[in-house]
Amino acid sequence: MAKKDLFKNKAPKATASGKALEASIKQHISIIEELKDLIPALMEDEFQQLKENIAQEGIREPIQLWKQKEDQYIIIDGHNRYRISGELGIDFPITVKDFKDLEAVKDWMINNQLGRRNLSAQQASYLRGLLYNRYKQNHGGQMPGTSSEGSGQNDHSTQKTADKIAEQTGVGEKTIRRDAKYAEGLENIGKQNPELKNAILKGAIKPSKADVQSLAKLDLSATSLTSIEDIAKAAAQLKPPTRSSSNNPEKLISKEVEAIQKRYAKFGEKLNQQEDRLAFLKALHQWASSELDKLAQPAE
Repeated sequence: MAKKDLFKNKAPKATASGKALEASIKQHISIIEELKDLIPALMEDEFQQLKENIAQEGIREPIQLWKQKEDQYIIIDGHNRYRISGELGIDFPITVKDFKDLEAVKDWMINNQLGRRNLSAQQASYLRGLLYNRYKQNHGGQMPGTSSEGSGQNDHSTQKTADKIAEQTGVGEKTIRRDAKYAEGLENIGKQNPELKNAILKGAIKPSKADVQSLAKLDLSATSLTSIEDIAKAAAQLKPPTRSSSNNPEKLISKEVEAIQKRYAKFGEKLNQQEDRLAFLKALHQWASSELDKLAQPAE
């Protein structure tokens, strides 16, 4: 009981100056679209459900803010709650965080989202891949807080990063590397058509993961992407043409040789004497040599 009383005495109390500061901060909240777009958007029905919940219960989870500079606070988590608060005229709690720069904010936002339970498979894959690609690009393949001794360790660092993210998110290391390609492909699609990228992350359209991954390095600047069919068509351009057995000479030859071998084995059973088999093979060889000679002659 004494411990509870002691804890109670140390609990922070809301003061008039504290409330004034909070009110002042709320007057200087801004949104950076780049940060807002970093996080997969809610489906319309999900947004409406959140709005109904807030209308009944209020906003309980604080909106997270980054103090970019004096009198400028950027939303880093809670864009939907902030929008709904404006639509319903409801007050909201806030938490202010400090980061050294915009890139550190992005890393925090991705990790924060990966800790949520309501991510779709596409969203989780995208965020895991995005996190890995950011560490690879901005930290030399190394997660902040890890070290790599000596030079020439980039491959090792990249491996450690993939393993670390895999452990953190509960998937395999190979999955992280596939996620990286998926995130690259989605980012590439987003450069050409941001709405299409958002539709994929929302689950409104579901192109194959392989098609999205294949677009990771493709220059899409001259490509019109408006649908799942366009994505499949663009991905098909990168795939080598598959040849069916009807127009694949190597497969045809292999099949015919196999057929000849089977026919010889069956015919050989009828030739009891080794001399007869030898005579048959010599005749076959003579015919093959004759055909080779014909092919070797120049066409007239």
